[in-house]
Amino acid sequence: MLIVGLRCMTDASSRARANKRKGARWAAELRDYFRSLGITCEVLHLAGAEDEGDIVLHFPDLDLAIIIEAKNTRALSASEFLEEARREGLHYEAHRVHDPNAPKHVAPVFAWKRRQRNVAEGLIGMEVQELAALLLHVQQLRTPTR
Repeated sequence: MLIVGLRCMTDASSRARANKRKGARWAAELRDYFRSLGITCEVLHLAGAEDEGDIVLHFPDLDLAIIIEAKNTRALSASEFLEEARREGLHYEAHRVHDPNAPKHVAPVFAWKRRQRNVAEGLIGMEVQELAALLLHVQQLRTPTR
């Protein structure tokens, strides 16, 4: 147990705070990387049980938002990360259901930080069906109507 000021901090709570800082750093690296490429992105703030993910990439011309759940963990737990990303994507949509400017397509993904690699070498994960829906959405927007 570690005594800090008048507070008592257990090893578990100390680790939890360190993990939260690691995750916040990874989200900031992702944000800076996407912005350096000219991609419009916004950091989403924690909302407890109604969390919407960590970052949203905006593509207004495609009527698309990509919700990123940033993960900086030792082990890649794709199924767990995908479930969390999907749930948070649904929260993002639900909070904007009455917003006429909300994107029509929201794609949830997770971004996992690979050890000893730079941000561009991180991994992005999404379900095949979500990728197919995203590609069909883009294809429909690009196909001229007669």
